[in-house]
Amino acid sequence: MTTAQEDSPSQTEASATTTIPITESPINRCKHCKQKIEIGAHKCHHCASYQNKNIQLAYICPSNRLHRNDVYSYRPSLVKFQSAGRAKKQRITASDALEKAEQAKSRAQLASNAIERLSQDMNLLYNDAKSRVDRLENITKEANGAIADLKAVTDFTFILEEAKTDSRKALEDLFNIANSNDKRFSQFAEKSLVQIFTSTHVEGLIMPNVNWSKYNLEPDKASLEQLATAFYTEVPYTQVRMLYSIWNQSRFSKYDKISFLINVVRTTQSVKCLHQACKLLEQEAKTGKNFMAYEEFLQWWDKHKSCYRENDRSC
Repeated sequence: MTTAQEDSPSQTEASATTTIPITESPINRCKHCKQKIEIGAHKCHHCASYQNKNIQLAYICPSNRLHRNDVYSYRPSLVKFQSAGRAKKQRITASDALEKAEQAKSRAQLASNAIERLSQDMNLLYNDAKSRVDRLENITKEANGAIADLKAVTDFTFILEEAKTDSRKALEDLFNIANSNDKRFSQFAEKSLVQIFTSTHVEGLIMPNVNWSKYNLEPDKASLEQLATAFYTEVPYTQVRMLYSIWNQSRFSKYDKISFLINVVRTTQSVKCLHQACKLLEQEAKTGKNFMAYEEFLQWWDKHKSCYRENDRSC
């Protein structure tokens, strides 16, 4: 007994003098907050959560001792602890969701501002483009108006020159312009018609002799058909004299001579011939009109030709 007792202190001293080397523990992560902790640590120094559920339940127990049969006696505390953990996770999740929602709201606001600025820029571009298009349309209208005016002046000048060169069609166009509502040219057309009428009347007083011999015709013996054939082959200047020569043939009936003149009025393209034919018809028609009213001579003949056919005179 004595030996045993003496050995005990020496063993205690030996054990007391024994040194345990301190080594740095490896790193692990907490099962709850996922922060770095030492491997083998029972409790996280960040969130104070126990890594072993049994140890956690044991610390919940007031006597710090837990037996299998005593677990159910501390069930309410365990449920409360678990509910607190879930609530904490929910708060963290809700906080993250709120933060994400705020970030999404901020991004949406930025996008909305960008869209608004883009819309304003597009409106400015649209208004500028519309203004340019309107100005272009106005310029186009003015240009088209100027082109139309130039064309009208050109056409009128052409008609006037054609009428001066013995064109019956140009004379009729000039007559229509004089009777139109176009104040730009109507008055000038009237003056031009007066000049043409005066010059045509003066030219009609100077009639050249007709060279019938080149047609092998004697005007006092040839038939009206032969004279008419020769007439339609000549130029207007000579046709004027031919009309006068045919009209003065007393051996032809008035019906035949007037029929010939009426045909000339309907078909000739010469103002001079039209003037001379209407002048000769006026001797019988007595309308008081000149060649510019040639249609009245045609109407007169339609009304009186039956009498000329039967009686060789007007009824």
